[in-house]
Amino acid sequence: MAAGRGKRERVLKAAVAKARRFLKRPEVIAVGIGQRQTSGRWLAGRPGIVVKVDWKLGQAGLRRRKRHPLPTSITVVVDGASHRVLVDVQETRGELVGRLQGLVGGCVTAGATVRGSVSAIVSVGAETCVLVSGHVAGSGGVRLNTGGLDGTTRDPIFSSRLDHCVLDTDSALPHGAVMLVDALPLLGIAPIWSVGTDTVAYFHRASTGARVATVIRHFDMTAPFAYPWGTVQMKGLIVTDGVTVDGDSGALLYDNGFRAIGTLIGQFGGESYFIPCETAFNSLGLLLSA
Repeated sequence: MAAGRGKRERVLKAAVAKARRFLKRPEVIAVGIGQRQTSGRWLAGRPGIVVKVDWKLGQAGLRRRKRHPLPTSITVVVDGASHRVLVDVQETRGELVGRLQGLVGGCVTAGATVRGSVSAIVSVGAETCVLVSGHVAGSGGVRLNTGGLDGTTRDPIFSSRLDHCVLDTDSALPHGAVMLVDALPLLGIAPIWSVGTDTVAYFHRASTGARVATVIRHFDMTAPFAYPWGTVQMKGLIVTDGVTVDGDSGALLYDNGFRAIGTLIGQFGGESYFIPCETAFNSLGLLLSA
C-alpha cells in the first residue's frame, strides 16, 4: 500500500510540474494538486490537478485570444509507465484579478460624487458615444465624467422597459475603451433565449474596477422602481443575486463569452434587476462597439 501511495504521489508531482506552464496565461491564478469539483460539489476519489482561474473563457473568448482550451488531463511517464492525470479548471469568479481595462464599468461621476457605472460604448449613427443609465444622468445637458472623460448627456430615455442615456464626450474615446479584462472586448449582445437561469455572469464595480460575479435567477420580471415623477412598473427584467450596491447603477452584466446581457437598474428584496441589452439596443437603435 505504501509503495502504491508513493507512486501516486510521484505521478501527481510530475503532472503538477508539467501543469505549471499554464501559469503563463493571465487568467490562471494557481496550479496544484487537489480535489476535483462538479456543479460546485467535491468529488470523492483520488485527487488530480486543479487549475484555479479568475474567469473561464467561453469559446468565443478563446477564439478571440487565439488560445486553446486548457486540457482535461495530463499524461506523464513515471517509472517507465504512462499515467493520465485528470485536470479540473475551477473558477474563482473574478475575486482576485479581472479588473476592467477600458471605460466599460468605469465610474460615472458628477464632481466627487459617484453616480453609477459606464454601461457600454455605442455607435449612434456615425458617432461613437458612451451609454449610461438614464436615472444616473437625470436629464439632458448634464456634465459628467465617465471613466476619466468629460462629456454632456443627451436627453435620457425612460419607459417601462428603458432607462438609458447617451453621453457625448469632449474628446475622442481612447483606443481600448471597450476592453474588459485580459485585453478582451465585448463580443456582442447575448440574445435573451441564449442565456439560462443559473448562468454565472459578471459586472465591474465602478468604485474599484473589480470584476464581480453573480448568478442569473429569473427572466421577464416586472418590478416597481421609484423615479422623481413616480413609481414605474419596469417590465422584462433579468434578475440576479443581489450583489450590486449603491453606485453600480448602469453596470453592464456580461457572460463568460464576453457578450453583453443587461444594464443595472437597481436592487431591492435582496436581488439585482437588469434591463436586457437586446431589448434596449433594438429599441434605441444603438450598436455595441466591440
